[in-house]
Amino acid sequence: MMLSAMLLYDYANIHKGRLFVYYLIYIAFILLAGLRYKLGGDSFYYMEFWETYPSLSELWHYGFSDLSEGFQPLWYLLSAICRSISSDFVVFQIVHALIVNSVFAWFFWKNTQWPFFATLIYALFFFFYYNTGILRAALAVSMLLLGYPALRNKKWLRYYFWCFMALGFHLSAIFCFVFPAFHILKKLDWKWIFVFVVIGFVLSYASGFVPLLLKYAGINDMMYAKIEHYGTQIEDDIYGGYSIVGWIVWFCTIVCVPTFFLFSSNSKRDDVGRGFLFFFVLLMVMSKRYGNLAIRMTDFLYPIYILLMVNVSYDIYKSTRKIPYALQRVLLLLILMIFTYDRVSYRYMRPLAYGYFYQLYFPYTSVFDKTEYVERENLLYLYRE
Repeated sequence: MMLSAMLLYDYANIHKGRLFVYYLIYIAFILLAGLRYKLGGDSFYYMEFWETYPSLSELWHYGFSDLSEGFQPLWYLLSAICRSISSDFVVFQIVHALIVNSVFAWFFWKNTQWPFFATLIYALFFFFYYNTGILRAALAVSMLLLGYPALRNKKWLRYYFWCFMALGFHLSAIFCFVFPAFHILKKLDWKWIFVFVVIGFVLSYASGFVPLLLKYAGINDMMYAKIEHYGTQIEDDIYGGYSIVGWIVWFCTIVCVPTFFLFSSNSKRDDVGRGFLFFFVLLMVMSKRYGNLAIRMTDFLYPIYILLMVNVSYDIYKSTRKIPYALQRVLLLLILMIFTYDRVSYRYMRPLAYGYFYQLYFPYTSVFDKTEYVERENLLYLYRE
């Protein structure tokens, strides 16, 4: 359905029924995510502790010392509101899916001329991740996307309001406060990619530098403990560890691919997005050392990355110039194939102790049948640990 919609409404530029079909797709997303049963690591974890969360009346008597899991206040507030409607976790799932998918739908519709292509990329590689894998961070990312127009237009009061909203859901949103610096990065040329790669490698092997810097920046103990925890989760096996092939694939996916979109983009329309991609390259290089800490930060960058990919694809397709855009179209196809391989390898085919990552999401199970799979139960317990 999404592929057909992309060909009809993006490629062929048909207007009749365009908005209706777009709404229909995201309604399907909301129902798919909201009515799931034991899909994704985070969903399983929060289902187990759902009954221990404070209700709306109890929340008034809670202090931060009472919230032993160390989650943020807006997360507890949203959970309490949902629990006041029903004690069934599915209500929270529906509300969460409604917020996240509505924001993504609005973001793609407002910022690209090919919203169905953006939706297809989101559906294939990020839908299950944002809707079942990182529930709290997904809400924080949604707040950032709501503040994206303010960031582009330098409306700092409005932008930092959304930053604080994001921080109210997840501590990783602390990094959103430095994103206005991307207005400087957007002016850099291709030589700076090399500089960012070098900086990333230096920081990667300066063991303990980032946690130490954050510690002396005045971050409280709880936040520092979280950052230190994520920073020690190394994921070198994603691209074949430190093998030669692993390094080549890793370099292509985290440097060559974003570099292509960075310097094929429209500098006026995609101004801030270019700054995001410079930072993305830096983080992905650092992920070899700081693992999940760097990956967590890229959660906030991927929606803008998708936006830039789609806008560049649109520009290349619509261009009437045969040269050099004929070559660019071939390169675009190759780049999209590399990106697809990267996302499938990381998001679905990554091996775990008792199976593969895709088994956290497939086969799909709903609250209507509540089918349970032993393999998934084992993976979910492992994922929690």
